[in-house]
Amino acid sequence: MLNLDTIRNATVYEFPYRWAFIQNALTKEDSLQLARTYPSIDQFQEFHWEGNGFFDRKPAYCTLKDIARIQKFRKDLWKSVESGKISSSYENLNESWQKFITNLLSPAHREAIGDLLRLNLKDHITRVSFRRLRPKHFGRTPHTDFRSGTTVTQLYFFNQEWQSDWGGCFQVLASENPESVICEVPPILNTSVAIVFSENSWHMGTPVAPHAPDDRLFLLVTYWQPYLSSSVPK
Repeated sequence: MLNLDTIRNATVYEFPYRWAFIQNALTKEDSLQLARTYPSIDQFQEFHWEGNGFFDRKPAYCTLKDIARIQKFRKDLWKSVESGKISSSYENLNESWQKFITNLLSPAHREAIGDLLRLNLKDHITRVSFRRLRPKHFGRTPHTDFRSGTTVTQLYFFNQEWQSDWGGCFQVLASENPESVICEVPPILNTSVAIVFSENSWHMGTPVAPHAPDDRLFLLVTYWQPYLSSSVPK
């Protein structure tokens, strides 16, 4: 389903930190099918974090192999598995989403992202989760997401239409100043952003306007270091 060559050859930026913008990693038909069957709001739970309107869908997904490694090496994450927040089972999704998530969790996709960002992600744990931001969501203030064990986060967007005045855009920042915008990416279908985390990987999400006709829909793919050690650049 995913075109790995498209991912490997996507645009990578080194300023103000290493991040990538990916387009058309899926065929038009596949991306539209995923957008049309994105899980409905009644399958999500509101998460009160920096204001109302942030919804995530439980569980997030990992492979059985990665769950075994979480149990062995990442006791900080194992609580999420025990509580049902992370699972290897996604048979309740339709065939298109099962195929897409299987692609995202595959070693081949992880290797393609590593090749694109010039990182060795071979042994990383991959987690995939559904997210929604509803109209009137406050957005995210500037943050780096730089924390122990997280190397890369990738966002796949699923809105078929999105206008700039609806807000809900991903912004790359030069600093913690919210006005230091280097680039703004709307959540348009068949586009993706990947960030290499560091102490200066500042970014934010703009508020979703009250008049936005739809939720901001995206899939969050996180790459964790299994042993809490530094990733090795290629």
